[in-house]
Amino acid sequence: MDSQLHKQFKIIFFGTLHVLALAAMAMACGIVCGVVGGLFARGVTAVTGIRFRHPAMMLLLPIGSVLIFLFYHVLRYDKAKGTNMVILSIRCGEKIPFRMAPAIFVSSIFSHLCGASVGREGAALQLGGSIGHAMGHLFHLDHKERRTMVTCGMAAAFSAVFGTPATAIFFSMEMVDVGMMNYGSIVPVTFAAFTARAAASHWCGVPGESYLISAPPAFSVLTVSKLAFLAICTGFVSILYCLAIQRFSRYSQSLMKNRYLRALVLGSILFLRTWLTGGHTYNGTGIHIIEAALSGQAGDIQW
Repeated sequence: MDSQLHKQFKIIFFGTLHVLALAAMAMACGIVCGVVGGLFARGVTAVTGIRFRHPAMMLLLPIGSVLIFLFYHVLRYDKAKGTNMVILSIRCGEKIPFRMAPAIFVSSIFSHLCGASVGREGAALQLGGSIGHAMGHLFHLDHKERRTMVTCGMAAAFSAVFGTPATAIFFSMEMVDVGMMNYGSIVPVTFAAFTARAAASHWCGVPGESYLISAPPAFSVLTVSKLAFLAICTGFVSILYCLAIQRFSRYSQSLMKNRYLRALVLGSILFLRTWLTGGHTYNGTGIHIIEAALSGQAGDIQW
C-alpha cells in the first residue's frame, strides 16, 4: 500500500513539475513574442499614419510588390507556405525556418506603408509560430512539446498584436484542428498569451483593439434569430471569399508565370482601384471600415 502511494505521489509530483516547467517556457516564449509582436503592431500603426498623411506613398504599390518578392528570394522564404507551414509544423512536425520571422516582420510593415490590402492576423500567426518553433528547439523539447510551443507562439503573437489574450488562446488552438481542441496545451498557451499581452503593453505601449458599442440590443428571441442569420450569412460569404481567393490565385499564376510580373501587374491594379475611388477602403488592415460600421457611418465609406 505504501509503495503504491509512493508511486502515485511521484507521478503527481513530477507531473506537476513538468507542467510548471512547460508553463515557465511558455512565459519565456510569451515575453519574446510579446516584444516582437508589440514592435510589429507599433510599426504597422506608424507606417499607416505615414501613408494617410502622404497618399503619394501608394505609388510604391506596383514596385513594392516586386521588392517584397525579391526580399523573400534573398531570405529563401516561400510566402505561399506561410501559415500552412505553421499548421503543418504542429500536425506533422514540419520544420519552420526562423527566417520566416524577419521576412514577415519587414514585408508586412512595408506592405502597409505602400497601401497593400493586407491584415495582421496571418502575420501574427507566422511570427509567433516561427519564434515558438525556434524556442522549442532551443529548449530541446520533444515533438509533442514543440508542437505546444508553436501554438504558444501563435497565441502570444496574436495576443500582443491585437490585445486580446482570451481570443488568441482559442483561435490559435482551434485553427490547428478545426472543430477540435487539444485541452492538454491550454495551460501553457494561456500563460504565453497573457504574458505576451503584458509585455506588449508594458514595454511597447500597445493598447490593443477596442470598439465601443453605445447601444447594445436587448436580449430577445428576435435578437438571437438575427444574430444566427448573420452568422450563417457571414460564414457563407467567408467560404465564397476563400474559394474566390484560391481560384484567382491559380488563374493569375497560370496567366502570368513570372511571379515578379504578376506582382507588378496586381500591385498596379490595386493602385488604380485606390486612385479611382479616391479613398483607402481597399488599403491596409481595414480597421477604419470596422470603426465606421460600429459608429453607424458605414454608408460614408467610399467603395
